[in-house]
Amino acid sequence: MARSSAAALLPLKFSVDGEILRSATFADQARGADASIEARRLHWFNGWIAINGAGPRATAASQDWHTHNDLRISSEGGRVPIRWRDGGPSGYSLELVRTTYAERKLSVLQLNVVEDASGRTVDYAWTSPNADAVGINLGWLQVGVTRAAN
Repeated sequence: MARSSAAALLPLKFSVDGEILRSATFADQARGADASIEARRLHWFNGWIAINGAGPRATAASQDWHTHNDLRISSEGGRVPIRWRDGGPSGYSLELVRTTYAERKLSVLQLNVVEDASGRTVDYAWTSPNADAVGINLGWLQVGVTRAAN
């Protein structure tokens, strides 16, 4: 008969603070008495996106809109590519992330437009982390998302 053994490090404590779950295990004790692992509750947002075929150089006369009504993105760093109507990549992505500005003690939900080639944030909009909706209108790019019922 083959013999196997298994071990697990059971949590010493769990705590919940708003949307943060903290757990500490025996393994954390080597890092100190206050060491723990934090996880924030993820929220899904659904919405739409419209990108003008001329991209950032679009003028008011350009009516070549590529619209998608099936946008789904998570609040904890979710990123989705922005696609043309044929499914090809536009070179931009959307990122929805909860950001904390420590120097101002401010936590926000931020919707970023990211240039894929450079990883640079082109523009962004932010709102309260508890907001049910966020949107952005850059003229050539429009996005609207609302919190999904989990």
